[in-house]
Formats: sequence, C-alpha cells, structure tokens
Amino acid sequence: GVETSGCLSDAAERAAALGVPIDVAVLQRPATQDVMVEALRAPARARRGQVIDVRAVLRATAPTTGRLVLRMNGRTVDLDPKGPGEGLPVRLEAGPNAFSIPLPVEASGSLRLEAVFEPTDPATDAIPENDTGSSITFVSGEGRVLVVGEGPSVDALVQAIRASRLEAEVIAPDALAPHVTAGDFDACVLANVPRW
Repeated sequence: GVETSGCLSDAAERAAALGVPIDVAVLQRPATQDVMVEALRAPARARRGQVIDVRAVLRATAPTTGRLVLRMNGRTVDLDPKGPGEGLPVRLEAGPNAFSIPLPVEASGSLRLEAVFEPTDPATDAIPENDTGSSITFVSGEGRVLVVGEGPSVDALVQAIRASRLEAEVIAPDALAPHVTAGDFDACVLANVPRW
C-alpha cells in the first residue's frame, strides 16, 4: 500500500474496470522514531580563503535531541568551540530542520564534506544508516597553472605566469598522466608537446 512508483488509485481503477478483485489487509506498522540527514548542500566550487555556506537538512519523525558533526576531508570540524566535544548540540522538531554552517576553506583541491547526526538517546533513531550525508566542493587557489613541456621556451612562459602572481608547476610530458588530479589546477598549458 505504500506507493513507490506509479499511482495506486489509478491501478485500482483499472483493476476494477477489468473486473479484477482486490483484497485489502491492514498492517500495523510499528511506530518508530528516526532522524535522517536528508541533504548536505555546499557550493560546487569555491576559492581558497573563502567562507562557504554549508547547509545541513535533518528530518525527524518526532522531536528529539543530539549532535550534528561535520567532517572535512575526514577531519572533524569544531562547530561549537565553547562547548564540550566537536559537534553542535541540536534540538530537532518533527519534520525538516535546517542548519547553516559558515565554513572557511584554507586549502586548494577537492573538499569532501560529511555531516553525521549523533542522537542523545539511540532509541530515538531507528535507522542509523541514514544518519550521514555528504557533499564535495572543488576549491581553487589564487590560480594554479600546470605547464607541460621542457626547454627554454617553457622557462619564459613560467616566468610570465609567475609575474602575473599565479602559481605555476612544470612537468615533463611523460609525467602528465599519473600527475594530474581533477580539481588541482585552474589551467593546463601544453607547451610544444607533440600529440603522441
């Protein structure tokens, strides 16, 4: 009786039109309390030194309390410096509960965020598997350029890039494939690199 796809009433009408009998048995579902991390939203891109707004949405079936823990690249962020522990104490009402967390980003590259709800009383959280949500933000720095090439012409190009206050990293063409990681550079220059 719980619709997962389609429309139950439309299916019942079609069955009735075709003369197909439908038997109904009412099942009692046990009343359980649960909290789930419904969403963890963060900007897709940010710059190093920026403060991003991370928004966690927790849905509770009944009022409850617990802690909201935020991890950044596996390390726990102290959301309540004045309180004990590193999580933020939360009081949830039945339904969706949104929390906005200002988060400074200090390093370039990919930023993996994970929000975890830890209940004060485990009996109020029937399904612990849905207590985690995640998000990824790609953080660029002041501008990182990967220069692929060798020789004097590359040196002049790198000097020009650095004179523009951008960070330049030089690698030989044969080191390209294993070296480049998505999100680590803002631009890639192939300087006199044969297509093969």
